[in-house]
Amino acid sequence: MKLLKTIHAEENAILFAKRDLDACNIWITHFPCSNCAAKIIQTGISNVYCPEQSKDFLSRWGEKIKISADMFKQSGVVVAWLPLSKFSQKN
Repeated sequence: MKLLKTIHAEENAILFAKRDLDACNIWITHFPCSNCAAKIIQTGISNVYCPEQSKDFLSRWGEKIKISADMFKQSGVVVAWLPLSKFSQKN
């Protein structure tokens, strides 16, 4: 039930921006699903910054990531993958 009552972070950021997002950038923690990718494209966001995804994440979501990545490619949205080595993990 909880998942039916929540929205993804990308959509939340877009809604809270309350402004024209044409040519803006979005920084995200996980590669967006196709629904969020569509919203990013439709708002005119031009760049997506995302950490490289872990093997575990890719094993579960890899096929869906391919769909979103293809949507971005077709629409001209640039995806910048940020190396995981740049992020420190705190215990």
